[in-house]
Formats: sequence, C-alpha cells, structure tokens
Amino acid sequence: MLRNRIGLMFLVVLCVVAVAVGSTTYAEKVLRWPIDEDPCSLDPPASYANTAIQICQNLFDGPTALNDDLEVVPSLAKSWEISQDGLLYTFHLREDVKFHDGKPFTASDLKYSWERSLWPETGSYSTFMMGPIEGASAVEKGETRVLESVTVIDDYTIQVKLAFEAGYFLSLTSRWQYWAVDKDTIDKYGDDWTRAGKLNGTGAYELAEWVEGDHVTLTVNPNYWGRKGEVDRVEMPIIPDVATAMLQYEAGEVDAVANLTSADVLRYSLDPILKEQLQITPVLRVTWLGLNMNMPPFGDNKALREALAYGIDRQKLVDVVFQGIFLPAYSFLPPGMPCHNPDLKPYAFNLEKARAKMEEAGYPEGEGLDEYKITLYVSERRERVAIIEFVQAQLLENLGISAALEIIPGMTYNSRLLAHDMQMFRGGMGADYPDAQEFLEYLAMCGYTTNYGEYCNPALDLLVLEGNRETDPVKRCQYYGAAEEIFLRDVAIIPLVYNAQTMVVKPYVEGFSYTPIYVVPFNQVDIVDH
Repeated sequence: MLRNRIGLMFLVVLCVVAVAVGSTTYAEKVLRWPIDEDPCSLDPPASYANTAIQICQNLFDGPTALNDDLEVVPSLAKSWEISQDGLLYTFHLREDVKFHDGKPFTASDLKYSWERSLWPETGSYSTFMMGPIEGASAVEKGETRVLESVTVIDDYTIQVKLAFEAGYFLSLTSRWQYWAVDKDTIDKYGDDWTRAGKLNGTGAYELAEWVEGDHVTLTVNPNYWGRKGEVDRVEMPIIPDVATAMLQYEAGEVDAVANLTSADVLRYSLDPILKEQLQITPVLRVTWLGLNMNMPPFGDNKALREALAYGIDRQKLVDVVFQGIFLPAYSFLPPGMPCHNPDLKPYAFNLEKARAKMEEAGYPEGEGLDEYKITLYVSERRERVAIIEFVQAQLLENLGISAALEIIPGMTYNSRLLAHDMQMFRGGMGADYPDAQEFLEYLAMCGYTTNYGEYCNPALDLLVLEGNRETDPVKRCQYYGAAEEIFLRDVAIIPLVYNAQTMVVKPYVEGFSYTPIYVVPFNQVDIVDH
C-alpha cells in the first residue's frame, strides 16, 4: 500500500514538473503596447493616421520595403528591373507568399490591389502616391476601372509603365497604397472585411481582435514568408492620455509607451537606472503652424503672416516645452531628409521685425483683429497641445494677438484637416519614405487634399514637377530647394520644431524601437526571460 502511495506521489510530482517545464518552454510571448486612438481604418489605402498605418505595416506587405537605414529592399518582389528610359518597371514576385487564410499570393492580386487603391469608393486620401503610374488619374476619376499600364505577365511577374520618370518610385511601392489585399475577402465581406477574423493580408501578423475604444490585438502569422515574429501576441490597449499610459508602464501593466511628456523624458534621463529604458530617436518629421489661405485675416495679408513667422521664438519653445529634446525648425524639410538646407531660415525670431510687420499689416499690437475671432486648433495629444499653448502665449505677448484654443479629438481633427475648415492649426508631417518629393508635392502643391491650408503657387508646382522628373540627385535638390524657399517666403506655413520620437521600453523587450520614418516592425521584437 505504501509503495502504491509513493508511486502515485512520484507520478504527481512528474506531472507538476512536466507542466512547469512545458509552461516555461511554451509560454506565450506577449508585447503590451498602448496606442492613443482607434485606427482610422485597417484598409491600407484608406488609412492616413499614424496609428492605423503603424498597425497595417504589420498586417500587409508591398512589393518593396524600407529597411532600418531607409534603403529600398525586396519584399513581395524578390527582384526588379527598370528600363533604360526609366519608365517600365518589371517586378519578379516571390513564389512562397500566402495570405493569412492560406491562399497563394500572385501578380493578379497586386494588380487588383493597385487598381482598387485608386477607385473612388475605396476612399483613399493617398492616391497621389500612385501619380507616376500611367493612367492612374483616369482610374481615380472613375473614367475606367482598369490600370492598362499594369500588365500581369504570369503569376509571379508584373510590369508597370510610368507616365514620367520618377526616381522615387521604388520607395513609393513600399507604402500602403501599394500593399496587397485579397479580392475574394473583400468581395465576400464588403466594408466589414477589415474586422477581426475576416481581414486577410500577407503580413507577419494577423488581426485577432479590434474592440473599438478599448483595444487592438494582433497574433503572429506562423506561415509568414519572411522573418517570423518571436512575439506571439501584440496587445494594444487604447489609452488616449500618455500620463495614464505611463502609470500603467511603471506598474508593469504595459511594456512600452511612446510620445512621452517632456517631464517624463527629463525624469527618466536623470535617473541612472531608468535612463536605460529611455529611447530618443530623431525622425524625419516637422511640426508647423498652419494658416488657411482662403480664410481671413491671414490668407490675403502676407505682412500679417510674416509678423507671426517673426514673432514666435522657436528656440524658447524647444527649451521650455521640450527640455531641448526637439530642434527649432525654420525650414520645411527636416534634418536627415535629402535636400535639407540648414541655412534656409527666412523668418528666424525677430521681435522688432514682427512688430513692424504688424503695423504694415494694419493691425498694430493686434488692434482690429478681435472681429475675426482668431482660433488655434489642435488635436488632443498632450505634446501637440503644449506646442499650440506656447504659440498662443507668444502671439499675445509678442504681437498682441488674442487667439482662442480649441482642442479636438484625434480622429475628428484629422477629418477637419482634410476638410480645410480651420483658420489656424497645428500641422505635422512625418516622412513615409526619405524623399523631399513627398513633403513638397503632397503638402504644398495646388489642389491636393493634404495641402491643409489650401496654399497655391503655380511657380512652386512647376519646380516640384521638374524635381520629380529629374534623376540626378544634385539637380533634384536644386528644384526642390527653390520650391521650398517659395513655400517658406510666402509664409504658407510657419515651421516650429523638428521632432524626435520618445519612448520608454522595458529591459526585457528587445528590438522594439522606431526608425526615422516611425516604423516598428513587430517581427523584429522579442521578449526575453524576466
């Protein structure tokens, strides 16, 4: 009897040990990373806000990608050739790619995806990214449903003809307008195809859950054609306030937090232990004060715009609000971007000139401006509000301009930007690929939806278009530099700061960091024992 009991106890111990070993060996790795808003859409071409694009980058792939050094590398396409005249691109696609549901990916899927990106009903805000493709405009206008310039040679070869030579085209094909989606899934589910259990991409992660206002969860795609993710699940609770997110970080409830307040950055940087968790990454991003050129009193009064440009002390903004983390901005193209000109500073802070311009504009010390009910608009993220609160104080102190402040939820604010209905607003642009063309074409040329202030100068447009067609990098910068100078001297915007990405990351999280274009590939992240 005793022998039986001992034997039974031995078996129980073995089972406990086995379970313990199993739980250690097969423990699920979970990355907990809060986001500050719901994604605006998980349909790639309809995405436009940072949160949505960041998530989509892990769910979908394009023919090319940008590595951590911002170099174009193969993705769905393993190789490509470019014709001598620079107008015909032939992509050779990988033969081992499958959608999340196991369906093989082919060249026909890519052609469909590109055409659908341009269809009016898709609701894309970024169709301009496909501008170099011959016939793209006709599809975008609804004149045809087919891109005749895109030819499927066979299941794994596709050709695209451009309307003009564009040296940045391979960078474009790494962006969300060119990512592959599945026609069968979209036909089956319609507008609901981006919901959990239905969304069907080729990316390293799959959409497991999306509870609006609460969280988004991704799970690893075990059949991914590229680098497999070490993290099994990425949990993204929606926490709009970074202070709340930081409380959860310090309580061990989340593993990383981005977009810190300057106070948190200072606190972590001064602590000998905590500073090892702090990341400050220079990014290709500029924040500016936008002015609607079709609204009084700024649109038809250049002297008033110049007064604002002279009257805001950017260095003080950086020192007071950001503890020196950001850099004061005087030009549109940020440091690190090709064609950035560090000597281009047409409106550095000068209080004497600012007040003289106020008189020239007809509003000495702000007199007479009250009738316009000047309002500064900003989205609710704390960092952005802090910038505009500083601007509000500077306008009053330096120029006598009294401006109200209106803080708008993030999703609504993005819609308002695209509706062009705000008088004076905070604008920001982070590069999606490292080329001056993106900033100057999409944000400064006449008629673009993303030209939030509705600025228009045909001379600038001609220079940008010439730069787009030029292949010599030195000549390209000459065209873009001249266009940028026009944009700044017209005071279409007032640059404020060049941004840096701030984040804290737990020591047990490896490989979790931003690139200069805000990419965080989850398949490069690992959770180590802790």
